[in-house]
Amino acid sequence: MAAGRVVAALIESALVAAGTYGIVSAFVPLHYHWTAAALLPLALVALTATGFSLIIGGLTLVFKRIQLLNDSVMIVVMLASAGALPLIAVPGWMAGAGRAFPLTAGIASLYGVLLGHRPVTALWGTGGLVWLLVTAAAYLAAGILAFRLGERIAKTRGTLARY
Repeated sequence: MAAGRVVAALIESALVAAGTYGIVSAFVPLHYHWTAAALLPLALVALTATGFSLIIGGLTLVFKRIQLLNDSVMIVVMLASAGALPLIAVPGWMAGAGRAFPLTAGIASLYGVLLGHRPVTALWGTGGLVWLLVTAAAYLAAGILAFRLGERIAKTRGTLARY
């Protein structure tokens, strides 16, 4: 059951990313040098985002009305994880705290590959492969666990059919 949701979230993430890229590139010239090396951080960002989505999904199974919480968390994640602003444009304390957020390592790695022309195989540092792999694995595992736990609680309470 969780595997199907992971695949669905990956497909949704790909469609949203493609749509966003298409719309933005129609109005703003984008000067990215796409290489095959960008596929690894992109795939790991998708896995990380899938894990984060599964956490939100698990919470939704238990607490039905979490729209405000979800929106608030997403704003903090986008600002603190360098999703909206690069790490070099935010204060040092925010850049340090942002490294624990889901998308920071993946976005930093994509910046390095697409804009900084750095190899994706750098192990350490901002956007390093080790932290990128650890973050993706941790969020995906936490997401699957949270979703399964939320599903179990909802089944025990009998609240899955209520809404």
